[in-house]
Amino acid sequence: MSSINSKLRKAGPLKWISIARFGATIRSFAALVCVALAAGCASAPNPWVDTGVLRAVTLSPGDEIEVRFRYWPELDETVTVRPDGKIALQLIDEVDTAGLSPEQLDARLTKLYEAQLKDPVLTVMVRGLFNQRVYVGGEVNEPGVIEFPERITVSEAIMEAGGFNLDSAKPGNVILIRFVEGQRYVKKVNLKPLLKGKMTDPIYLSERDIVYVPETRIVKANRWVDQYINDLLPDIIETAATGFLFNNR
Repeated sequence: MSSINSKLRKAGPLKWISIARFGATIRSFAALVCVALAAGCASAPNPWVDTGVLRAVTLSPGDEIEVRFRYWPELDETVTVRPDGKIALQLIDEVDTAGLSPEQLDARLTKLYEAQLKDPVLTVMVRGLFNQRVYVGGEVNEPGVIEFPERITVSEAIMEAGGFNLDSAKPGNVILIRFVEGQRYVKKVNLKPLLKGKMTDPIYLSERDIVYVPETRIVKANRWVDQYINDLLPDIIETAATGFLFNNR
């Protein structure tokens, strides 16, 4: 027995040292996790920050570009950037445009045409930006795609879509959906004060935003009545009438 106690006394300190080290390791790991989470929160983008200006224009698939030559008008062309980010022009064939600004594309084309033309003075004009658009749907009079060459607010986009359908729209609960770095963000916007003539802080849209105007509960209830009551009443009446006539035969 004394030998066992002796062994336990010898093993005891070693055992507690191991547990203490384990606890210290856990605390260190927890601290690292907290630091990582704090860093992640600090670096996470705020999707609703308004910088006050439109982002710099860079070309992407779907954009429409016009190339005009000062001395060679027969080479003037209007082309659309293909899904692979390229355009095809006379004499120089395919040119990669994705990610370039109009000024950078101008310089690239000028250099490429130097081997083909004398004085290849040209101008690149952007006629349409495929991504510079938002989508407005729900209870508006003309839902669809809204293109905006300049900054546009939620209320302005709704006006471009024909305004609210005042019989069914719920302006106090407009939904704004935005995609940033592959993440979807949703924000509720109350535009009811605007209908009463009150000023509110403008909320500016970003490219490819989605604005959805929901319908009121009354409209939902009316639709339910139309679908499940009114639409069934003719069948019920017809069935009842048929049964009545059948029973009287």
